[in-house]
Amino acid sequence: MIRARRNWEIAVAFNKVLHLFLAVGWLALSSGLALGQGPPIRTDTPVTTGLEGSAIRSFLRVVRKSGLIRGGDPQVDPAGRSLRVSVIPVAYPFYIDPDNTDWVTTVVVPRVEKRLSASGRVLRSSGLGDVSLLTKYRISKEDDRFRTTQWSIVTGVKFPTG
Repeated sequence: MIRARRNWEIAVAFNKVLHLFLAVGWLALSSGLALGQGPPIRTDTPVTTGLEGSAIRSFLRVVRKSGLIRGGDPQVDPAGRSLRVSVIPVAYPFYIDPDNTDWVTTVVVPRVEKRLSASGRVLRSSGLGDVSLLTKYRISKEDDRFRTTQWSIVTGVKFPTG
C-alpha cells in the first residue's frame, strides 16, 4: 500500500514537471526568446540548420529482450525472463545566438519505462531518465555549385537525474 502510494506520488510529480517543462518551452518559443532548430543534433552530418522557427522533437524507442545466451548460444530460460524498456526523449534544440546558425544546443529529457517479467512476477519502474545537454558547432562550410562541404564539432554532457 505504501509503495503504491509512493509510486502514485512520483507519477503525479513527474506529470507536473513535464507540464511545467512543456509550458516554459511553449512560452519561450512563442515569445521569440528561443528559436527552434532543424535536424536532430546527433546526426552524422555537420548540418546545424533546418527548421526555421520552433520545434520540439520526440520519438519512441522500445527495446525487448528475453531468454539467455551462454557462450554465444541461446539457452532455455527456466524463469521465462523478459525485459521491455520504452524511452521517449523530448529534445528542445535552440540557437545560442539567433544571428549565428553555426552553433546549436539541445536539451534532451527522456521519459523511461521498464518492465521485467520473471517466474510469473512483474516488476515495473518509470520516470525521468538522464538529462543530456548537447552542443554542435559548425566550424567550416564551403558551398560549391554541385556540393556542400561542412565540418562540425559535437560534444555533450549527461546528468545522472534518472
